[in-house]
Amino acid sequence: MNEAFSSASWLIERSRELAKSGDASSAEAWLITATSLYPDSFAVQHEVLRTQLETGQIQQAADQLEIMLQKFVNSSELWCDVRGIVNALDSVEINTEIRTQKKLFNLLKPEVQQDLLQSCADMCKEDVLKHSRMLLKLMKLYPSAIEKYGLKTVKRLSQSEMTSETRDLLVSEVLPLVLSSSSAMRSATHDDVINWLLVSLLSCLDLCVGQIFATSADFSDSVSLNPAVNRRRSSIGVRLLLEDVVTETWASFFELFRGLAHVEEMDVPEVFFDLSSNGLRDRLSHLLDSSSPSFYAVASLYFESMIKYFALIKTAGVAECPLFMICSWNSESSDSITILGDSCADEELVIESFRVAHSCWEIIHSEPSFNTKFKMFLKENRNRDWSWMEAFESDCLLFTKTFSRLTPKLQESIQKNEEMTGKQRNIAKIKLASGFFYSGKIESSSQCALEVLQSLLETHTSEQQRDYFNVTSLDQGCSVVIMAYDVTYLFPVCVKFIVEEAKTSSFGPERNDVSLSRLLVFIQFNWPEYQHLLSDVLQKIVQNGGFAFENFFNYITNIHLLEEFLFLVNVDTKLRLMPSTLRQRTVTRGFDKENKEEVRSAFEKQVTRTRENPLKLIKDFFKGETSTA
Repeated sequence: MNEAFSSASWLIERSRELAKSGDASSAEAWLITATSLYPDSFAVQHEVLRTQLETGQIQQAADQLEIMLQKFVNSSELWCDVRGIVNALDSVEINTEIRTQKKLFNLLKPEVQQDLLQSCADMCKEDVLKHSRMLLKLMKLYPSAIEKYGLKTVKRLSQSEMTSETRDLLVSEVLPLVLSSSSAMRSATHDDVINWLLVSLLSCLDLCVGQIFATSADFSDSVSLNPAVNRRRSSIGVRLLLEDVVTETWASFFELFRGLAHVEEMDVPEVFFDLSSNGLRDRLSHLLDSSSPSFYAVASLYFESMIKYFALIKTAGVAECPLFMICSWNSESSDSITILGDSCADEELVIESFRVAHSCWEIIHSEPSFNTKFKMFLKENRNRDWSWMEAFESDCLLFTKTFSRLTPKLQESIQKNEEMTGKQRNIAKIKLASGFFYSGKIESSSQCALEVLQSLLETHTSEQQRDYFNVTSLDQGCSVVIMAYDVTYLFPVCVKFIVEEAKTSSFGPERNDVSLSRLLVFIQFNWPEYQHLLSDVLQKIVQNGGFAFENFFNYITNIHLLEEFLFLVNVDTKLRLMPSTLRQRTVTRGFDKENKEEVRSAFEKQVTRTRENPLKLIKDFFKGETSTA
């Protein structure tokens, strides 16, 4: 026989050339010849497999692969092909090669499939993730393998470095599959079960918090000026967030919890795990009906309700306007919660989520054994970012009016957290203002509100007047208020705290024209909300025997205030309303005729400014105070 003709590689090449030229029959004949002459040649047998796959002879290719696995079990090239076939099983790509590989695997005998998966797993044993994924494929295809490999895989993943990838594989895929087999978990210890439960809880929290931040990451640091449009956008975002991510994620977690609770025989009522039929409040009620409520059930419900509350206040308000809680200035001993105006379309869910989370928070902190376990959990995960939980705990302190702990906590957060955005800092300061106000520190409350108002005015460019929320309309029994980070509510609330401090300073026993001047400027805002204070101001001026506000005509434009002060001029009240450089002469009592005419003229000119936006006046007033400080 010709030497060249006798070469297996030559025969393979000749077959390929004929196939390229379109002579499929001749190409097949040459390949049959090569197979007859060289039955033990890997190259020849591999060419047969390749050709069968290319020509769509999948069943023949499956038979050929089984033959090759017997004859060439130690071939690295063959096992490279096998790994490609096995990896294609989980591929999300859809192309001809992937489809062919999946069909090929499915046509292999069951025992061959299992051997391939087991062998591929053994080959990557040093890599925990790859090894676990390969065993996962085996267990998915052949549930009988769960008893042999399930618990081992769970333990190995949980004992390895807990990266996000490792945790996701354990919690989302391996653990649910292993829990589906009642016999696989028989040898699991108490510590094992609790560890898996806590790992699952952390995974759930990471997913939810990550999604919430991602959803609100596009919110700018500005304040919304178009609530009607933004509310429509927001309602869609909330629905998608809660239904597609938060709710589904917690449902998956509690399915895992249910399985682990059965393994550990925890005393947790079955209805606690039924999220579809029972709300947060009902599930808490069922949990507390147990003779000995499980710490892990209480803690899980705490995190679930807190995350839902957190998701809602971050996204349920108008776009770019998260919700936040402050203590009401009319607060009494009640535990009522009021959501201002139409800040949120999901008011009941916001309030229920907060109340249930708060109840769980109180249970955890009041039960010594629960408190110890909870602190241990936080300590073991101290490197994690718990700022969102700290924000919720601030709301709990605010709700319970524990101001001795709340105000230092907020002050420390504002001082030390340099990464706070302007919006986050303003929210913390307005919370602090409400805490100071209710605890009787009116001056500190006003200072915080002034800082927030100045910050808002720096970015507020609208010159148009608009309708603002009337904060004095709140019920006297209101305990806390939830409001949107929107000028509709922020400006009135800030002004409220400032006005309260100015009232205290102005109506004291000592004459204080500076505070009285500030009060006059601010009560113009959202008129006639503070109309009732005007008579008190006028009475105080008369009682003091006069009033000095040299920049009166720079900042007072409200027609009602102008009318009342013109009356004071006419009855010879001792007033100094203009800078000395503009006054013709100094008088000791009231105004002489020439002065009166000058002042009346100023009042007449001032009437043309009555439509000016009070916020612009307040902004100018701030600048004036700063320049003269």
